[in-house]
Amino acid sequence: MLSSIFEQFVEESPISVMARVLMERIFCSERLDNIFETHATAQYQQDLLFSSQVDLMSLVVCGIQCGSPCCF
Repeated sequence: MLSSIFEQFVEESPISVMARVLMERIFCSERLDNIFETHATAQYQQDLLFSSQVDLMSLVVCGIQCGSPCCF
């Protein structure tokens, strides 16, 4: 069963919930890292995985977090 908080989001903003689920499914960490490893020619991963960079950039692109000092 869904938690009451999650159910409230589903009832009040179903599009937001569907978009979030879709993004989590499309940008699955293992999938992104596999794509990077398969197609990278000169690039390499060391400490920071490609999926971690995508996670960080998705926060910025979706407006959840920005680099502006006014956001802190």
